[in-house]
Formats: sequence, structure tokens, C-alpha cells
Amino acid sequence: TKNILRARSPPKVKSSDGHFDFNSKDSVLTWSFEEITESAPRGNLEFELTHWKGSQDTSHLFPINVSFTTSQTYS
Repeated sequence: TKNILRARSPPKVKSSDGHFDFNSKDSVLTWSFEEITESAPRGNLEFELTHWKGSQDTSHLFPINVSFTTSQTYS
């Protein structure tokens, strides 16, 4: 699960592996996918922030919070 950004309005998601949700109360985009495997070791989320379009200020994209759980040793 990744809390991607704080935004005033929902981003326009162009493509996503997994699931995404925009919490309008907290203005947070959360992206998650169930399983990372050898055959699917990564995921993509592509989105556009229309109210920041053309801005060089990327501070609204940080911090990014990342968390995961596993039932096995991860290496």
C-alpha cells in the first residue's frame, strides 16, 4: 500500500496495476496491489494532477509512505 500524494481534488488515473482510492476527507491517494511475485515483481500507477499541471513544484508528491507485509522471509 502506498499513500501517493496529498491533493485538493481527485487525480485523473490513466492506468493502474492493482487498486487505487482517493480519500477526499484526508486528500490522500492510496494505491495497493495484493501480491508481488517473481512473475509480477512490480506495479505501475500513472496519474495526472490537473490543478498542478505545468507546475515545477513537486513538493505535493512527498512524502510517499510505503508499507508491506509478508508471511515469508523477504529477500
